[in-house]
Amino acid sequence: MDRITVGLDFGTHQTKVCIENKADVNNPEYSFFPFKDLEGNDNYILPSIVQINSDNTLSYGFVDEKRAKYGKKFIIGRRPKFPQKISVPTEDLEPMPTKPAILNSAPPTSGEQLERYKKAQKSYDTQLNLWRNKNNSLKKKHKCAMKDAEATYQAELKEWYLWQNTSQVDYRMIYRYFKQSTFSDYNWNCSLSSSYLSIWYICYIIFCLEEKYGQNFAIQMGIPTGSDRFVQKKRRAVSILLTAYHLVEDVFKNDLERFLSTPVDELEKLTKTNLIQFSEEKKQEYGLLVFPEAYAALKSLTAQNKIETGMNIMVDIGGGTTDITFFTIENSCPKIHDYSSISYGLNYIIEKATPHLKDKFDIDLNLNIIDSQELSSVISSYYQKLRECCEDLVEKLVKSFSKTGYPTSTLTAALKKRPIVYSGGGSTYDFLRKPVSQFTDVIQINPKQWQGMNIKEISKLIDICPIVSTALGLAISEIHDDVELATTNDIFKNTKAADWKKERPCPRWVK
Repeated sequence: MDRITVGLDFGTHQTKVCIENKADVNNPEYSFFPFKDLEGNDNYILPSIVQINSDNTLSYGFVDEKRAKYGKKFIIGRRPKFPQKISVPTEDLEPMPTKPAILNSAPPTSGEQLERYKKAQKSYDTQLNLWRNKNNSLKKKHKCAMKDAEATYQAELKEWYLWQNTSQVDYRMIYRYFKQSTFSDYNWNCSLSSSYLSIWYICYIIFCLEEKYGQNFAIQMGIPTGSDRFVQKKRRAVSILLTAYHLVEDVFKNDLERFLSTPVDELEKLTKTNLIQFSEEKKQEYGLLVFPEAYAALKSLTAQNKIETGMNIMVDIGGGTTDITFFTIENSCPKIHDYSSISYGLNYIIEKATPHLKDKFDIDLNLNIIDSQELSSVISSYYQKLRECCEDLVEKLVKSFSKTGYPTSTLTAALKKRPIVYSGGGSTYDFLRKPVSQFTDVIQINPKQWQGMNIKEISKLIDICPIVSTALGLAISEIHDDVELATTNDIFKNTKAADWKKERPCPRWVK
């Protein structure tokens, strides 16, 4: 029997599925799962959309907006509150200087006592002036902080009023961003649960997969997360997958038509009464593995040893999040030092650059139609957030490096002009692929990285390679989903400082 592994890249805006077939263990075959669009054509990218139709049934992925049910637009969030207190660091401010005892009485008329009095007065005046200067500086900082807070508050208030004023307008009940709300910090303001929408959407995908493969497959899914929250989010992802499986196989008995014809109210009730909590036993029974999306994207990059030795950053720009992996390649083997995820992607850029949009559910992910001046300002803000995340990852390394006993020059050389590898839908825009901090050698994933892998119909994937690469990485079967991080000692133990200083040739797969 064929050994099938499904790589499920459940994205904020679009979902990709890659299949690993290990009929030949030594030469696994990879193929991307085609979904049928409204015209019946194969498409390797399924929009992450759930629509409530006019008859209260649901459609998934490729939806006919003419069938959408209309509802009243809700108010977006609560009215913003102006911060009551602005904190300005005061730890550097010393207490007000204490007046010397000699100055508490009238000054002497002459002699040595007068000279001591004048000296003490001069010293005290100097200390007092220094203290006042520091105090005034803090007051200025506080004033600036208040001004910035006021500007932020007014911008938030303006946006709130914009949505408030359209709260009674009819809108198509087309839902996006439910994945981002389920796994990341996203302000979800819909009456329908984002977790339920995620479950139903995955149900649809499982129905499609079981129609072709029966139950002969195991799912490996990615989630946006940093290393500090991985376990918590993994448990949630497993619960969602288990619930989806339960609905498909036990509640709807693999009847896709019954699932699609079930009204949303009934589907809500069925889901509420059939939620499956995290279970390690059930997880193993279904062969479920859950990986950080940052790690999954890296797997496809390093599967064929097509990236050079040394320290690297990988940045996967998706619709809802950007996932960052800080890793090294040692002896053709990837070692992950740390990974993170920020809740900023293409949707953040679009929404901030076009706040006038009236319906957030209908945003088209096309940066080329946005005014260049507005776009430039927002991209600068986005890259500030990306830079901070990358620098945080590097800072962790710097802090631990002193404990290794290696000379500082080793680290300095290791972080000089290093590659930053871009993937995801955001990487298809040239102006989003930028150097960040020490990582100045900008690279985009391209099909040459896949050379040596047995990928079916690869010619059809050339244009979408950066978009589907994470799904490919997820499809590479693993025994477990415990992501082990390399320590600083692990990174440097077999490396001499001189090795990092060699001039690096351009990788063969980069053009």
